[in-house]
Amino acid sequence: GLDEDYADVMIRVQSYWHYHYYATAFRTMEAMLENDKDISNFTELAGLYRFVGLFEKSIEMSQAGLAAMKRTDEKIRQNELVDIAVMHHSAGDDAEALEVLREITDRTAADIKARNFRQVLRLMPIRFQAADLYATLDEPLSAFRLVELDVDLVRRGFTKMIDPLRDTLVNVYVSICRKEEKGGALAEQEKSLKGFLSG
Repeated sequence: GLDEDYADVMIRVQSYWHYHYYATAFRTMEAMLENDKDISNFTELAGLYRFVGLFEKSIEMSQAGLAAMKRTDEKIRQNELVDIAVMHHSAGDDAEALEVLREITDRTAADIKARNFRQVLRLMPIRFQAADLYATLDEPLSAFRLVELDVDLVRRGFTKMIDPLRDTLVNVYVSICRKEEKGGALAEQEKSLKGFLSG
């Protein structure tokens, strides 16, 4: 059946990864994409490219996968966007990484404005990843904005502090300190945020 054929191909591709037969894995996945344009196939190939350091090809496959999506699944979409942002950063193109992160920020803001809190909570791990990348790129305010709702819920006692949120807030704080150490002047909002996070 179709599922058995698909499973067989995926098992072979994984073994190619394991035994470092990357060219064979690339050819196998590219052949599969000729007939099956499912996003999972694009992400598998993007992962192969990412693993061997071909970041531009990885980005290309992730973007093609997003374009080929038949159904709109915001979690899959935003997960791929984070991967694309990471690949841009890995390729040394931080400006493009920030552009992709801004799309995640805009999507999150739209969900909050629409009071789609179930979606916001469902995407929490992705928001934390995006915020961590913002912090890595020395954009602490943008990082904090992505998790501000989570922080507010903790402050109001609606939920407890969880380790991933704590880790993200530490990364935001470190980003502010790193900016200071580089001799950069902090904006008033950054000073205020530093005070809040250290308090």
